[in-house]
Amino acid sequence: MNLSKLHRHIGHHLVFENPLVYGGGTLKTLDDVIKACRSAAAGFEIGTITPLPKPGNTGDTFYAHRAYGVLIYTLNSLGLPNPGKEAWTKWAKEAIRCAHDAGKLIGMNVAADTVEELVDMVLWAIECGFDWVTVNAGCPNKWKMQGDKQIPQAILSFDSGDTERFVAALEKRAAGSGVEVWWKPSPDNDTLGAQMRNADIVAKSSVITGWVANNTVPHCFAWSKETGRPAITPGGGLAGMGGPAVMPKALADLRRLRERLPSQMNLIGAGGATYGEDILDFLKAEAQIVQFTSAFWAAGMDHNVPGNMLAEFCELPEAEKFFTAA
Repeated sequence: MNLSKLHRHIGHHLVFENPLVYGGGTLKTLDDVIKACRSAAAGFEIGTITPLPKPGNTGDTFYAHRAYGVLIYTLNSLGLPNPGKEAWTKWAKEAIRCAHDAGKLIGMNVAADTVEELVDMVLWAIECGFDWVTVNAGCPNKWKMQGDKQIPQAILSFDSGDTERFVAALEKRAAGSGVEVWWKPSPDNDTLGAQMRNADIVAKSSVITGWVANNTVPHCFAWSKETGRPAITPGGGLAGMGGPAVMPKALADLRRLRERLPSQMNLIGAGGATYGEDILDFLKAEAQIVQFTSAFWAAGMDHNVPGNMLAEFCELPEAEKFFTAA
């Protein structure tokens, strides 16, 4: 595998040594970063990190559905477990140093409960010196109690009003920062054009330079084959779906977004990448790089996953068209 031919350029200054990057949700601590630095991935996205620490949801929060040993889809309702902003303020310098010493780039994925807090989190991540910042605008696994029932919190990317307020506030406070800021929404059933209207709002920003397609599909359900009960405990079993089953939607969104968004807006493939052929498919859909998450979870958080995927990718004859000059 000749990794010297796999470099990918994003924006004005980011150069990834290959097209494969850990997605948000995979790495949460400094120790996670140190372990990932020994992998074949070109970089990693920390988080999601929130203003305060979150323990995450309880009970069964991850489920991998397989048929004859082949991964079909995953469900997760992890609830954004993370050590919070304060811990990462202490760890950021060392994590960035470790990543850069290993020849890798490192980004920060952030979320918050209000538009104002979310803008603060983006500015904080920029100040920490991360190579890029991803706005988690599509987490479907945040719940709040209303009486004795759990109800879902709003998904930012489905609320055009909050999206407009976020873009305007970010433009006011972060214009000229020079850091890549990426938008990661949940996939939308776009028969009524909601997704493209949202894209038009985000495209107005001079700060947001990338679109990650996609976050998990909200509020999906499965029965556990082992127990016969709901596979996921929180929220009555509703969870975000990822894995190979969501990849056709991610590919479709990338193709449509490329036609709609400005040419300078970077596209990042996410949603179901599991095999080397999936890297190729995302690149053919004009993604500059590809993130993987479910494949890592389903493999028991095995850091050999990116190396295996890249080896498979490099063996594909069609992959050569995406090689760079050595």
